Amino acid sequence: MGGTNFLEIEHKFLVAPDFDLDAFSGQCIALHPTHHKSLRVKDTYYVLKGRADVVLRHRLDAEIQQLTLKTRGADVEVRGEVNLALSLHTDQSPAIHSFLSHLGIEAEYGVVKDITVFEFPDCEVVHYTARHGDSVVHCVEFEAVGKESVPEALAVLSRYEEALGFAGAERSSNSLLDLLIPDNPIA
Repeated sequence: MGGTNFLEIEHKFLVAPDFDLDAFSGQCIALHPTHHKSLRVKDTYYVLKGRADVVLRHRLDAEIQQLTLKTRGADVEVRGEVNLALSLHTDQSPAIHSFLSHLGIEAEYGVVKDITVFEFPDCEVVHYTARHGDSVVHCVEFEAVGKESVPEALAVLSRYEEALGFAGAERSSNSLLDLLIPDNPIA
């Protein structure tokens, strides 16, 4: 694929704690996803000293383990994202922490997410509840995948938002880290 290989292009919508996930899941299934699943994800976010322009995330769940670099800006609609796949054979948390400590960790945050994912050829639609300490956020995200350009990807998001009742809804321009931990060093 072309120019969006290392970009994350998504829209995030905050939803109420009593959001009707069953009804939403039914709407998503009616669109015939190629795959859907629910699982718990453990993310650890690392903020490096002197690097307010990026955040690193170590993700571990039943299916993947990866280290991700995400760029930071005023809006998360389009941002840089590079994922490095790690083996699932061993939890790499201690090695990741040790590796990043040599770069200077300013802050570290653990986040647990319960996610329901609907995968389509051109979009991932995800509902999740994310927790860090006492802070809880409920979201629906639409992330375009496999598109050659940002305008193509944004058109995909619009199409799914329209089909699933989010067209015209106010999206969040904040990252999950900023929503859960508004006083983090790079918020």
